[in-house]
Amino acid sequence: MGSKGGCMSKSDRRITAVFSPAYCLFTDGSRLTRMNELCVKQALYYFRTGQARWVIFGCAYDFWTKEGRLKRNLTRQEKVPDGCVVVVGEVCHRYDEVRRLKRKLEEMGVQRLIFVGERHHLGRQFRKSLERALPGLEVHFDTIVCDRFEPTLEPDRIKRFRASCESAWRLWNWVVELVTPIYLRYRPL
Repeated sequence: MGSKGGCMSKSDRRITAVFSPAYCLFTDGSRLTRMNELCVKQALYYFRTGQARWVIFGCAYDFWTKEGRLKRNLTRQEKVPDGCVVVVGEVCHRYDEVRRLKRKLEEMGVQRLIFVGERHHLGRQFRKSLERALPGLEVHFDTIVCDRFEPTLEPDRIKRFRASCESAWRLWNWVVELVTPIYLRYRPL
């Protein structure tokens, strides 16, 4: 659609950002999880092909600065200018991340968002809640299929386990999908 480097084509003047959520660090804190790495690389594809002006990353917990540094290292390998990378830090859970992302998008004047996430994480209820939370924003979803599930560096032991195997990950996201309407009734985005 555009040229390299995130420049938008003249025919598409909507300000677009691509977002990759916080999928944490590997349990020893040395690297991004495979799921995280795949989402970052897919987000960078949208920037590289000129479909997004900014790349926004979610980064979690007290480890967010390390996660952000590792994600920025990937962007530098792709020659993405630092000014085109935005980090949403200290995320605790998916709805906290959406709240923080919403504030950032409003500050930036973003009109279109490409949300890159793992396929089980972006269930129908979550997608609908995200679209409701961001009225007037055109939201597109792109899912990746993770080829390796790993334990994550997270304060909660249950969350560490849920990411370590696909069946636990699927079950976790299925339960979250069921409770999303109830949760959002009492804590709207």
